[in-house]
Amino acid sequence: MSLHEEKPLTPGDASPESQNQNLSGGADPAGGETPNPWIGENQGPATTIEAATYPPVQAIPEDLQIGWSWIHFLVFLLFTLINLLVVPSSFMLYYAPHQKMTAEQLQRYLLSKPQVAIGSTIVIYGAILFFLYVTLSLLRGQPFWRALGWRKILAQSARDTQISAGLLFYGLRLVHFCVRLDRGGEAAREHSNRRGIQG
Repeated sequence: MSLHEEKPLTPGDASPESQNQNLSGGADPAGGETPNPWIGENQGPATTIEAATYPPVQAIPEDLQIGWSWIHFLVFLLFTLINLLVVPSSFMLYYAPHQKMTAEQLQRYLLSKPQVAIGSTIVIYGAILFFLYVTLSLLRGQPFWRALGWRKILAQSARDTQISAGLLFYGLRLVHFCVRLDRGGEAAREHSNRRGIQG
């Protein structure tokens, strides 16, 4: 709030102009000149003011600038939630047995069918990608991956390519080591379980 909104002028108070004059010292400057000589200089016809134009500052990098709005995001969430409810339910209804079963038997039966879990997952992700393709690419007339903000990664030099290949190689070696370590621990647990049963 400004000062005038907090304390509005009452009829007994002095006007704002008189307050400004009292703040500036109250006396006219010598020679009858106005305190601000530049005010009266351009009182003729309107003068043109040349303003320098500056390029807009981009606070977000170009690859992160996506033309999504909050409404689009909310519609996307709603579509995804409906998709997560409708698709698995329809797969379960289609693959459910036509005989009476208990809830535990039905659960065991549906879990033994890979068509339910894998098929519904593929359909869900396909529907989400189709939704994004329609709303981002077709409606705006842009290529799909460019509309998502993805750009082609350009290698800067042969050295960068060698570093990337080396990181990939050592990452795969690390994954291989972790898998072997897990399998070794699994084999040791299985061996100890066999010894416990025999002994």
